[in-house]
Amino acid sequence: MLNNIINSHISQSINSHISQSINTDISQRNNEINKLYYLNEERKKINKEKYKTITIDKKDYFFKTTYSLKNLAHNIDNNIHSNKQFINSNIKKINNVYKISYKNSQTSGFGDFIRGCYYLLEFCDALNVFLDFHIYDNNIKYYLKYFSLKPKINEKIANNICKFTKINASFTNIKGIINYNIDNNNADFINYINNQNIYLNNVFINTINFPSHLISQSHINYMKKILEPTDLFKIEISNLMKKISLNKNDFVTYHIRLGDDYIENNFELIKNYKLKKIINRLEIDKDKNILLISDSVLIKKILTKKYSKIKTLETKAIHTCQTNDIDKIKDTLFDFYLMSNSSNIISFSIYPHGSGFSKWCAITYEIPYICYALL
Repeated sequence: MLNNIINSHISQSINSHISQSINTDISQRNNEINKLYYLNEERKKINKEKYKTITIDKKDYFFKTTYSLKNLAHNIDNNIHSNKQFINSNIKKINNVYKISYKNSQTSGFGDFIRGCYYLLEFCDALNVFLDFHIYDNNIKYYLKYFSLKPKINEKIANNICKFTKINASFTNIKGIINYNIDNNNADFINYINNQNIYLNNVFINTINFPSHLISQSHINYMKKILEPTDLFKIEISNLMKKISLNKNDFVTYHIRLGDDYIENNFELIKNYKLKKIINRLEIDKDKNILLISDSVLIKKILTKKYSKIKTLETKAIHTCQTNDIDKIKDTLFDFYLMSNSSNIISFSIYPHGSGFSKWCAITYEIPYICYALL
């Protein structure tokens, strides 16, 4: 009798273990099937994409217009096997919000916001989550059609937004040219997302993470729409171009970022070797029409005196994270949209990360771009 009871118990344990093992195996296989199905759909999209050529300093660089299947699969694997595996299933939409300050941090520049939007377009596509963008209290919104017509988000929500402060990039300086490499921080970002307040299946965040170098054409087209100026501002931009004799695609933009110390016109701060480096590059384009954008009024004076074909705006440059004065914001956006009409953008920066303002303008409007270090 005792043997029967023991045998029965062993049999039940074995059956239970086998059943659990089968269920686990089925679950794993279903996950693999779903993953393969998703990757197959992405493969179809990728096969439809074309290649394009971007010319920079007489060299051709071929960029695929979407992220590679290999990288996509690697990122998905990282998300699946990380401790925080997936975004909370209650989150259906991520909202990237640009505002003057956040609960845990000050804001970043306008170029940084654009970069974060590109990152989220890739991230949300990969995880099949909806996405939207908002400008809350920064006066930039009054010059952009998409944001000027958009209802303002709730004040309570806005006041509780925490910025994601971990950056997923390291910066390179190869032969004096600034670029960046991606450092995967998806697990940290998912953890951040999962810890935000959820409002009717929405989370409201801010990130300035970097997208991959292989940005899809569909994302570029989307950002062009998001950044479209209002009809009135378009007229003002057009009139300004006529006023300073600039025609679309018929001028080169030089964007010189010398930093906040240079804004005050302190001549002692402009080192001779930095000025010489800028002039040496300008010599290549001296016979072309040139638009000069800089945060230094002094450098504008020096270079416009030396080169007759340089056009510039007589405005005091500001960084959009440092002021919300509507007139200064407007002047900065004039710089941005004039630059968006140029044939090439040549940037100089004293910062190791270069300049997001000109970099993401170039990416969005598909303009050949290079950034030289002034370190």
